[in-house]
Amino acid sequence: LAARTNLDALIARSPSDEFIFSVPRDPLLSPYWADDQLLTKFPPVRILTVHLDPCLDDCVMFAKKLKKLGNTVGIEVLEGLPHGFLNFS
Repeated sequence: LAARTNLDALIARSPSDEFIFSVPRDPLLSPYWADDQLLTKFPPVRILTVHLDPCLDDCVMFAKKLKKLGNTVGIEVLEGLPHGFLNFS
């Protein structure tokens, strides 16, 4: 019976289940998740990102959060370049 239950669970899975994951909310991985008290102590911040970057939304959200907390922040979005463009030679 246990083998049958396990088989049913495997069959019921979708191939896209492999790509489901949760994003960790760890400030050591992303400063966006740092406490507001810490973020208010940041020096002026300049963010450089690109238009074709999967991290673009994260950069914009972080800039808005810093600005809301009263920090001096600038963000520049370069058009037509992909993530990792600085590695191109």
